[in-house]
Amino acid sequence: MPLAGTVTAAAGPGAPLLVPRAPDQHFYPPVLLDRIPVTMQLETTVAETRLSPGDAGRLSVGGAASSVVQVAEVILGAARLGPVQLRVGPPDVAASVLGADILDRLAVVSVDGGRLSLSPR
Repeated sequence: MPLAGTVTAAAGPGAPLLVPRAPDQHFYPPVLLDRIPVTMQLETTVAETRLSPGDAGRLSVGGAASSVVQVAEVILGAARLGPVQLRVGPPDVAASVLGADILDRLAVVSVDGGRLSLSPR
């Protein structure tokens, strides 16, 4: 999913992460799950974070055989959380979603036009 621009972090450890709106009108902040970059659509109105089966397979030893994947660490900008269990979506789910359950624990979200700001908690 191509981004509309470059994701930037302002100076300093507590500075917000700035994410441009993508052409599909969603936001895709850079997320690391166990230090593996995963493209996740940010959805504050979705209660539960879920992984696409493809992303779950990349994170699980031996593939995504179960409906839950345990990760030691979620990194979003300067914010870190872990360990965390993440649900795996059904086979037809193409994109992983960063929902309110994880997002609310990591950052304060604000949107100003075409840019999203994530400030670490």
